[in-house]
Amino acid sequence: MSLKIGIVFIFASLLIVTAGCNDPIERRELNKYKAQNRYVEKQDLVTQTAFLAMEVDGKLRYDFQGNLEEGSYASGFLISKKKGLFKTAYHFAEHLGENGFDWCRLFINGRVYRAELYRALSNRDSAVIKIIDNFSETDFPEAPVFSSRKVKVGDKIFIEGYHPHPYYIRLKDQESGKKFQIIPLLKNYYQTVNMDKEDYTEVVYEVLEAEVMAVDKSWADLLREIKDKNSSKDNLQVTLENQIQNFFVIRTEGDHLFSFGGLSGTVIKNDRGEVVGEVTAGPALQKEERIIWVTPIESEIDEIRDLIDN
Repeated sequence: MSLKIGIVFIFASLLIVTAGCNDPIERRELNKYKAQNRYVEKQDLVTQTAFLAMEVDGKLRYDFQGNLEEGSYASGFLISKKKGLFKTAYHFAEHLGENGFDWCRLFINGRVYRAELYRALSNRDSAVIKIIDNFSETDFPEAPVFSSRKVKVGDKIFIEGYHPHPYYIRLKDQESGKKFQIIPLLKNYYQTVNMDKEDYTEVVYEVLEAEVMAVDKSWADLLREIKDKNSSKDNLQVTLENQIQNFFVIRTEGDHLFSFGGLSGTVIKNDRGEVVGEVTAGPALQKEERIIWVTPIESEIDEIRDLIDN
């Protein structure tokens, strides 16, 4: 009798240990957002832009100070909802594969997908990525319209994109009257903070107004300006410095307070809502963060339309 009791006890103990080690059901219930490929219960904000992130073992990349590692996240914008194509910066997309996966995570309008490099556009810091998961055209709004006209100095333009904001920056945003919508993908999808905590970094959706300060600038102009200013904070990866590309330069209406890093690859629109460019670099040329170098969209229209049509 005692032998049977002992065997039952051992078998029960093994079940407990096995359940405790694997625990797949509890983890799925704990993070229902990952199980559903979502990051909010209901998404009220509908945009044409997406937040892009590279992962390591399903987690975001952080530096030794505990901050999100610059270069491991960016923004992008929809160019074909039928094909699931998005534009972004090549200096982000070129690192796909370095973490063991040839895709990044793409967050848009409450949903989460994987996307891989589809095409690096010639002679520019510009790339197209493509969703590789199942999706429906109804998941996305209409893609924005491209402008075929060059911007002029003095034009008012608007930047739309996603950017991680530390808590102290979010407080300063509020003090200055900026009402950026919080996108709780770090809290919900990645669960990087306790549910009751407030003073944490979170992604926000930014809409920034800016003015065109210069046009027809080159890589040489950008590199010369960085050298002249002795910028120690420059985060621009000049991978195309020997290639031909023109930029226009914009200055935001207010100080962004810190790096524009996560806005790389996002859309720049004119006052008619047409795409005129995409963010390439914010080289931190001075104490205030207000200067951005932009790739003009008219230099890419033919190549982009070819990708969409064919």
